[in-house]
Amino acid sequence: MIDARHLIVGGAIALTGALAPLFLLDGGTGTVHASGPQDPAPSVANTNAANPPAALDDRSGLRPVSNEPLPLVVEIVRDEDGTEYATVVGTNVSIRSVLERIAKSTERLLWGFGDDERGLTTPLVTVELRDRPLTEVVEYMLGTAGLVGEIDANVINVRADRTSENRDTLLSRALAGYSRASYRFPNHELAAAARLAQGAIEELRGLDQAALSHYQLLIDAHSTSSLVLEAHMRSGALLQGQGEWARAIEEYRRVTELTPADLDEATQADTTMDAAEATMEDYFRAAHLEIARCNLELGHADWAIQMLNVLERKHPAATRQGIVDRRILRARCYLEDGKFIESLKVLDELERGFVTHDDMVKMLGLRARCFDALDLRPEAARAWVIHAHQVEEPERSSSFERAAEHFLVLEDYLGVLFLAENARTLDSPANVRTAERIARAALGLSVTMDEENSTIDERVAAARAATEREDWSLATQLLSPLFRELEIVPVELRDDVALEWSATLYATSGITQAIGALRTARKLFERTQPEDMTRLDARAGQLFEQGGRFDLALDAYDGNY
Repeated sequence: MIDARHLIVGGAIALTGALAPLFLLDGGTGTVHASGPQDPAPSVANTNAANPPAALDDRSGLRPVSNEPLPLVVEIVRDEDGTEYATVVGTNVSIRSVLERIAKSTERLLWGFGDDERGLTTPLVTVELRDRPLTEVVEYMLGTAGLVGEIDANVINVRADRTSENRDTLLSRALAGYSRASYRFPNHELAAAARLAQGAIEELRGLDQAALSHYQLLIDAHSTSSLVLEAHMRSGALLQGQGEWARAIEEYRRVTELTPADLDEATQADTTMDAAEATMEDYFRAAHLEIARCNLELGHADWAIQMLNVLERKHPAATRQGIVDRRILRARCYLEDGKFIESLKVLDELERGFVTHDDMVKMLGLRARCFDALDLRPEAARAWVIHAHQVEEPERSSSFERAAEHFLVLEDYLGVLFLAENARTLDSPANVRTAERIARAALGLSVTMDEENSTIDERVAAARAATEREDWSLATQLLSPLFRELEIVPVELRDDVALEWSATLYATSGITQAIGALRTARKLFERTQPEDMTRLDARAGQLFEQGGRFDLALDAYDGNY
């Protein structure tokens, strides 16, 4: 995607100077940029001309631009309503000398240079600003040196820009400058680029809706500009980030519907940014790829596959990265469409070529999900562990937890302990403590699992795993205190506690104790969660059947036991 952010030219110190081309209209022209070394600032210059020059009342006589170095020219004129205009032309001239001339010509004091506390310097600049508002001329020149100033009827006050390293402040100032330019000169040849830059700045500030508004204004006001393509692409990307897949498709579809005839050739000058060599064909490819991606997110994996097939036939990828992007998306589509083997084949093909680290991480995640779907637990567990080491949180925790599930089912308890230690080493908050405790218990290692170092959820999960393994000792240790305080157990966990405890009692103490526990739990459930009583009744009936008491089983299923 074309990067419009470079329009914030030169970062902090060239911020205002970068806006100059947008103001050079209606007879005003000019450029200004820093050049040469900086001179230390001498003492304060307090200038006061007794008689203003004739130029204050005469806007004629400006010198033509020459390729030869020009002596410093500073001329000031004032229009009928008192607005002052300045013409400043010079090569490798000191900002201080320019401001001294301006101050003298306008009978103002110049403050700031030579103040030891401020430590201001006066860099050399090459400047050509003609017939521009005086305040803008001062702003542009100071901006090239990282300085700011205020100008009123009597004083030009210069000071160091103490916010030059404050990103948010710089972005706000850049946005204000572009906004002012767009408002004053809506039909300038760079107006579309300015609007695109405003959207890019809002993206940097995290204000996606504001960015979308700027892109839409560009599309509406400059419909024949080549930057309309970029505005649609950026809008689509923002909408994708918000999960607005259908709206994003509309933005991308607009790109595919545009033709060279829809764009004014004169606007090709707009595309002067990095990556501006992108052709309409490049935009077409990118837009179709994103449409396929959006369809996948909407659950239409089959449509996305068809779009990729058509795109491959009619518009093959032009770069290696383009090929990789398409194949990764195809692997995702096959995965979501239930074609797991096909997905793995695509990933295998990709791995035989060069891919970036970021793409490799995506492929690891897809491969692990395919193994999950195919119930290839050993492969899935290993893939998730590798994936966890390549990503950041919260993905890392999720990958560790999924690997732990597979290791437990495989009864690879050493694998669980290895994984838990890995998670601790990486300071991951992954919830693998329960799996680790289950593994330690299964291996006969000491397990501490009480109220102080585990949650109720963890203890219930560990108890469930213990009963599945018929580890009745651990199950009793975990469930007995929970059942005694059943009323304070979270509602959603009470039936699990009661059912697992009844199974444990049946195995260790017999049917009478197990039915007694279910009866106690049922009395509580009648008051707090009657909808869950049927699970208790079903368990009571099953226990009677296992004990050969079929006469009592029928009554138990009806809630009588």
